[in-house]
Amino acid sequence: MFKCILITFLVNQITLIKTEWLPNRNPAELSDGAAYIGSRRSSGLKWTVVEKSLQVLGPTSPVVCNTCNCTKDHKEYLYVDCSYLSLENAFQTVSQNTFWLDYSYNYISEVKYGNFRGLNILQYLNLQYNSIECLDSDTFKDLTDLMELHLDHNHMFVLQIHIPIGTFDSLKNLRVLTVHANVQKNSGSKLIGRTFRNLINLNLLAIDGFRKIKFDEDFLNTNVSTLVLAGSPPWGCDIDVIEDDTFSGLPKLQTLSLRKCNLSSLSPVALSQLKSLENLDISSNIRMGMTQLLGPIAKALINSTVKILNINEITDPFESVNKLDNNNLLYINQVNLMELYMDSNCIDLIDYHNPLFSKSYTLKVLSLRQNMLFNAFFLDKLILTNPSIEELDCGNQFQVWNEDRFAAERARRGTNAAFNLSVISMKTFIFTGLKSSLSISVFGDTQNALEYIDISSNQIQILDDDDLHSLFNLTFLNVSDNLIENVSQTAFRDTISLKYLDMKYNRLGYALGTEEAMDIFLPLKHLETLNISKNMIYNLKESLLTQCASMRVIDISENYLDNFDLNLHNFRNLSFLNLKNNRIQTLSYTVRSYLSNIGSNHELVVDLENNKLTCNCDNIEFLKWLLTTNVSFTGKQFYKCYLSNSSHALINSATVQALEAECYKYLALILSLTSLITLFFVVNFSVITFRYRWHIVYWYYNVVRSRDRVSNVRQQLFQYDAYFAYADNDSSPIIVALHNKLEIEYNMRLNIRDRDFPLGDVNALNIVDAIGASRKTVLLVSKHFIKNKWCKFEMNIAIMEGIKTNRQVCIIVYLEDIPLRFLPKEISKLLQDAIVLDFPKENPCSQNVFWACLANSISE
Repeated sequence: MFKCILITFLVNQITLIKTEWLPNRNPAELSDGAAYIGSRRSSGLKWTVVEKSLQVLGPTSPVVCNTCNCTKDHKEYLYVDCSYLSLENAFQTVSQNTFWLDYSYNYISEVKYGNFRGLNILQYLNLQYNSIECLDSDTFKDLTDLMELHLDHNHMFVLQIHIPIGTFDSLKNLRVLTVHANVQKNSGSKLIGRTFRNLINLNLLAIDGFRKIKFDEDFLNTNVSTLVLAGSPPWGCDIDVIEDDTFSGLPKLQTLSLRKCNLSSLSPVALSQLKSLENLDISSNIRMGMTQLLGPIAKALINSTVKILNINEITDPFESVNKLDNNNLLYINQVNLMELYMDSNCIDLIDYHNPLFSKSYTLKVLSLRQNMLFNAFFLDKLILTNPSIEELDCGNQFQVWNEDRFAAERARRGTNAAFNLSVISMKTFIFTGLKSSLSISVFGDTQNALEYIDISSNQIQILDDDDLHSLFNLTFLNVSDNLIENVSQTAFRDTISLKYLDMKYNRLGYALGTEEAMDIFLPLKHLETLNISKNMIYNLKESLLTQCASMRVIDISENYLDNFDLNLHNFRNLSFLNLKNNRIQTLSYTVRSYLSNIGSNHELVVDLENNKLTCNCDNIEFLKWLLTTNVSFTGKQFYKCYLSNSSHALINSATVQALEAECYKYLALILSLTSLITLFFVVNFSVITFRYRWHIVYWYYNVVRSRDRVSNVRQQLFQYDAYFAYADNDSSPIIVALHNKLEIEYNMRLNIRDRDFPLGDVNALNIVDAIGASRKTVLLVSKHFIKNKWCKFEMNIAIMEGIKTNRQVCIIVYLEDIPLRFLPKEISKLLQDAIVLDFPKENPCSQNVFWACLANSISE
């Protein structure tokens, strides 16, 4: 059965262009043990490509197309893809107009001349990841137009035997050859130059690196500019020593990768002979060590043309840490590098007293990722003395110094040196995983072109006014995974070009819920993406983001929001709103209107998963809108709402209809009860009003009289020294004692109700007037006092008088012992602040002391 379909149609397919194979690309990961060539910014295998229109073949396709995927271009060239088909043999007959042939990821163990007979227009052949054990010298005899050949990851263990001399003689147009990941460790393989001498146009060669490998004079005929020395997993490349003459046959070499080659020694002479070398990767050779790399090897590169140097991971992680200063960077400083990568080298300290990398002013990219830098003291000096740096990456620092050492370094540093306003070229700054607070205020002293800043995973606690000063060109800022609790209202005043702001994994819950938060984002008129997820946010002010009219993506997920009331009126470009994993119960009518208006103009996606949406009568309108709106909700078919009995149900039409029916029943009942209750209150109010109409009139005039009386008393402030509150059962002996002692002996004016209250007035009004006109109120507490309602009234009026006038009014006198548990709560509270005295029974001496203390307390 034909695999190709019967209808011809056009599809867009990316195909390799026939010319300019190497100049416009950077080779990258060619295998597990292969090298990473080129800068990090050019990751991936980038071929020069063109877009062609290909046709899927019909019933007249070649036999090979019954099994493989075949397409044709407008020139009738055939593209055959036989990869991942578990083939054990290559096809004996393949159409002669085949331009592109892929047999990769199969189980082919043998290929012969017959498999490629007559394919003289074939330009791409991929045989990688098979089980090929040996090649014949005439296998590729007819492939005179071939430009790219992949033989890596096969079983040709002994190079000089399994790839005999003459195998590549007819491939004079070949540009790319990969034969790495074949040779086994200690297999005795040798590199025979005569096997490769006729590849006169060869640009890129990826081959296994093994002991005593040498590219002799036979390679002078080739045009190799890129050499990747790789190896077979799990062993990888195993060269050990690079001799003086290892690359003697490659004078045109521009890119050299020795990554993961188990190097212990690299001859400086070998490097000095490579006059055209521009890109050198010696990374992942931990036996080399920083001393050798920064010493003789760096010295050999002083007069070279090397622009990119990768020495990542050249230090054994179990050895001592390294320090970067002017002594060990003496030679590196003299190389005109544009990109320098020193990741994973146990660097724990960088000299901040002297300039580094600053002699040539050519350095544009500096990477110090995954080292042991605990602080950023060196940043000021490094940035201001290297104005050419465009990308500084200090990400993922992982080693924490002990606190004593950190304190000593901080003391040594003292104050910052003063710099004049500098012009720097840096566009990218990355410093993550520092495990301590990091300040980037150094950029405020520069004229800079910074566009990208990532300072995530540090311990920054606040974004202050000066931290983002003068960053007018900044478009990307990542401050996630810090400890930020507060953001200054003017922190973003200069970041007017900011488009992406990531603040997740911080502690901004309180800061973003205050009134001051509304000014934080005012300058960010061009902000398109904001992430404030996982910040313990309980509420957001409605106008928090009103000025961010360019907003496209808002992520507020995984917080504690009960309501979402942001004003979205200006967000005409909003395309994604993430609210999942909050506590939202509903969306208000206003928010629903905003979202509907946006969704009517373009696609809008909202994520409300894992919230606490409610199924009740008040929320019916929201549930109906959720089912019918033009806004797309992520996973809407799985949304649940919670009923009053704590159970939940899927939000669908059936659920909403059932809820509506139930709410209509309750509505009728509520309306009926409301009408009856209203009628009952109206009738009763009318009856009571009519029956007590004269009482009401009397109460009104008494209130007016009482107000006038209080006004007169206030004018005669403290007419009495004290008002005495007592129970009727205690009155006779008390009145006599008060009169004899306080009024006669101490000449005080007392208000005693049984004697001084005017007859005919309301008792409550007399009490209020008397307490207000007295400096103190003395509570004569006894068992009868506690039970007397008028005594309780007097005590509460006295308490209110003290609160209203903000003075101490009450004095408590115990006439008898009363257990604390029997005291009313008002007295219990008064015991904390009021003066408390015990009335003596018989002792005359004690009585004299008592009356003196009481008189003094009243007079205070």
